Amino acid sequence: MVELLRRLIREELLRMRGSARRGPLRAWNVRDGRPVTTHDGFAGELLDAVIAEPYGLASRPPTGTRMVLVQTRSGDLVAIAAEDTSARPSTDEDEVVLYTAGGAEIRLKPNGDISLHGAGGAMVELQGADVILGGGVASVARQGDACTHTLTADLGTGVVSGTIFAGPGAANVKA
Repeated sequence: MVELLRRLIREELLRMRGSARRGPLRAWNVRDGRPVTTHDGFAGELLDAVIAEPYGLASRPPTGTRMVLVQTRSGDLVAIAAEDTSARPSTDEDEVVLYTAGGAEIRLKPNGDISLHGAGGAMVELQGADVILGGGVASVARQGDACTHTLTADLGTGVVSGTIFAGPGAANVKA
């Protein structure tokens, strides 16, 4: 009797196409070259949803991430957004941040500056014509600037050493 009720409830819910809901991600797979997530269904069963992401972006949310799910009129379940507030960095107004749970992030700031931060503390800032690496200053050439360099690479240890000189008009690198 319980199974009959579950089936009837599921059939009725499937008739209510176009509805959105939230649910935790249970599993992540690739089928036919498309990312597919698995979620709890309306009647306790597991349902697969195709991930719909903006063009040019690809991500794999961690298991347990709450997903916004939309059922299309044809009955397909589509995961259209993921939210994990435990990893979300704070943002300023009009700021965009791409981030990972491990701490890596790219910040697009309202004034046009760009910040790249690695999880291990590595940092690159693009501020106007300046490139800032961690804190100091050095010169780098832009495309088309005169540049000379002398580098030595030790293939046994992987150590690269030497100098790079950028001619007039080079942007600053602060390291």
